Amino acid sequence: MATTDFPSSSSEEEGIFMPFLNFDFQFNMKATFIGFVIGISLLFAFQSEGKTLRVAPIFTDHMVLQRDVDVPIWGMAEPKAKLTVYFGGNSWETVADKGGAWQIILPPHVKGGPYSIVVRSAKSSIEFQDVWFGDVWLCSGQSNMEWTVEKSHNAESEIKAANYHFIRLFEVPHQMAASPEKEWSDNPVWKACTPETVADFSAVAYFFGRELVHELDVPIGLISANWGGTNIEAWSRHEMLTKFPFMDGKIVSRDSLDQILSTQENHDEEEKWRLSMDSLDVGEKANWEKGEIQWSKAKSVDLPGTVEFMGFEQTDGVFWFRKDFVLNEEQASGPIEIYLGKIDDEDKSYLNGELIGVTRQATVNRNYSVPKEVLRPGKNVLVVRVKDLGWSGGFKGTPENLAVHTSEGTIDLASEWQVLVGSVSLPPIPKAKHPKDLPSTLFNGMISPLIPFSLKGIIWYQGEGNASEAFSYRYLFSSMIQDWRKAWNQKVLPFYFVQLANYRPVKAQPTESLWAELRESQWEALDLPRTRMAVAIDLGEADNIHPTNKQEVGRRLALQAFEDSYSKSLAADGPLYTNHEVLESSIRICFQTKGITLVSGNSETLAGFTIAGADQLFHRAEARIESDSTVIVSSPNVTKPVSVRYAWADNPGELNLLGSNGLPAAPFRTDQWKLSSQNPFNKLNYNKTNTQNEIIHR
Repeated sequence: MATTDFPSSSSEEEGIFMPFLNFDFQFNMKATFIGFVIGISLLFAFQSEGKTLRVAPIFTDHMVLQRDVDVPIWGMAEPKAKLTVYFGGNSWETVADKGGAWQIILPPHVKGGPYSIVVRSAKSSIEFQDVWFGDVWLCSGQSNMEWTVEKSHNAESEIKAANYHFIRLFEVPHQMAASPEKEWSDNPVWKACTPETVADFSAVAYFFGRELVHELDVPIGLISANWGGTNIEAWSRHEMLTKFPFMDGKIVSRDSLDQILSTQENHDEEEKWRLSMDSLDVGEKANWEKGEIQWSKAKSVDLPGTVEFMGFEQTDGVFWFRKDFVLNEEQASGPIEIYLGKIDDEDKSYLNGELIGVTRQATVNRNYSVPKEVLRPGKNVLVVRVKDLGWSGGFKGTPENLAVHTSEGTIDLASEWQVLVGSVSLPPIPKAKHPKDLPSTLFNGMISPLIPFSLKGIIWYQGEGNASEAFSYRYLFSSMIQDWRKAWNQKVLPFYFVQLANYRPVKAQPTESLWAELRESQWEALDLPRTRMAVAIDLGEADNIHPTNKQEVGRRLALQAFEDSYSKSLAADGPLYTNHEVLESSIRICFQTKGITLVSGNSETLAGFTIAGADQLFHRAEARIESDSTVIVSSPNVTKPVSVRYAWADNPGELNLLGSNGLPAAPFRTDQWKLSSQNPFNKLNYNKTNTQNEIIHR
């Protein structure tokens, strides 16, 4: 992007301008500057009465503009200044309003490029280069959308192969605001997709875009706007949230919100809790790393594995693991390598009481070199202090990762270890609120500056942060989709989302599940036009809330786009429940299959089904495929069945009901019994046939 100042014969002051500062920010200097800074493309422009020509920060070199629709370009200038945009041999004019705001609409343009676009006032000119017309997708949500390519499956090879000139990447900076902003405080720019630019970009967004480029031969622009650990309220407009009575206690006044944001972290109790792990660790005080304590009270566990599967009441904090192994004289005479795989979150590793390595990154393999001075012929004592800072923690590698490598071969360290809890007095993790969790802060700070940039559609991966209030999510989610469409003035802007993946340990018996209830709330959004859902119930990891197979998530979202946005005849969905029929002692489940047939994967008996009678007590069920689109479900424990649920669990385990296209059936229930997260809605008498306005809106 190049900017030019035109000479002026007036005696007015001239100045230098940094384009992404707040629109009302002013400063003057007694000189004229012409120049640039590579990377963030500073605009040098004539400045009069504290105003200057500039464009919204979404417009930079290398950008993709949406093809085949009107394209608004907007920014700020001197009040009442005349602006002209030049593109493709044509020009369009407008006049800035009394506040300096201006907007010009480019007419629809077919795919192609590269082009240059020039924005000019009487005294300044801005040129954008390497501009393409294609399809632009906004990719938003929380940590599973934010999860980067470098942290995903086969990261090294994926990054190495990521040379896609026609994929352009734009990363919206993390920014909170009390009121809707027009720009970001940081200086983001569009970048061509290369191994150097893709590594820390959203993996789901990149793999989605890659599928589109392969299939469509169209330039693809990906705008990544996400923040881990956030709830849907933060991404919603203030005006939308005020419609819901159940939000009354959560909505923060804009004045109060501004005060909270001015102090940023507002006293982070969670960080204090994390720091307390070390002071409360009895293992460090007693020098457990020496291996001289009595381990008679230790629990035997198999590694690799995570703390959540070891039967402890406390699953966050400090845990000490011990493994003894034997070296012969030859092995003990030379250096060895100890491989421990990935440890979540932090480790300090000791051999024979000596520190051999410290790592504080959960995604890094621990490979520690041990000098011969530390080694002993005979028994050697390996002690690993693991600090789990929340979510799941422990040894997350493979059995092959756990080994001692010596000059004479490898000693296996997998299977049985001993473990003790170090931070026995650690209190429960506090529910400290970060300002990013407060209503509307992220819509105001991150989404608002994008509007009205023309889009092809939106992909969304969020919901984990709302699982504790899963039932209310159905109202907030559907309303947010409609409200974003209203903000962009596109009534049917395509909106495709990922249903939550399987997570946490598999339970032996049917039970309530907030994650299952959240998945149903996500499904409810399919009642809106141009919404589609990518099912991920088979892509999760029991001990990892951030499953690494983002390639398949991106592919499934792309299938939805191909079918809905690009009118391609592809089977984008697995089986979707439509209705059921109660038989004498069984229930027939009917599925929407849209040209595919039901298949049972690796067994004729279908997993994941439960069944209940009028007592609402669910039992594991026997299920089999009856026809291409129906399944029969029964149980000897339920003679008069009333309801069936499928994959109704945080993690339903391995499932085998698929479509013939290989995609899994979506979780569902046939009943409308009150859910565990429905307490605030006791008086609403919720029924799927009711509309949101009839139930919950003011």
